[in-house]
Amino acid sequence: MIKEELVTMSLPYPIGGSKKVRVYIPEHEEGEKFPVIYMTDGQNLFEDDTVQFGCWYTREAVRSERQKSGKAAVIVGIHNDESDLQRTCELTPAGIGEGPVFDDAPEEVKKMLKPAGEIFDDFVVNTLKPVIEAETILHSAEARAEDLRHFS
Repeated sequence: MIKEELVTMSLPYPIGGSKKVRVYIPEHEEGEKFPVIYMTDGQNLFEDDTVQFGCWYTREAVRSERQKSGKAAVIVGIHNDESDLQRTCELTPAGIGEGPVFDDAPEEVKKMLKPAGEIFDDFVVNTLKPVIEAETILHSAEARAEDLRHFS
């Protein structure tokens, strides 16, 4: 049995800078493959000591499911922890960012709000997903974590 691992990587983000991503690979047998679950708020998924709003204990949930059903998944946690506004912009499509959804927001927030949901979606589909699929699913178990480390 190969031990579980939590790998941290940083990928270029289209708006500038980079995006922190953590990938949880559950305990597994050599050659075993898993479905992949992509989750936002990656900073909240795995431990309680570094997060402002509490941990979701995703790793523990995967372990529990594995014990109960024998099934598990790779969890890809995409961080969006720079600010509440940054998170809102990343998860809001431009098409609704101008409408009544934000009518009650303070004027200073409305001025800073730059909906970028399509950019975030493009990052997930065209940057992150190909890396994860190439490095996590198609390689042997030992190579998965090692290959992901080169993005750190």
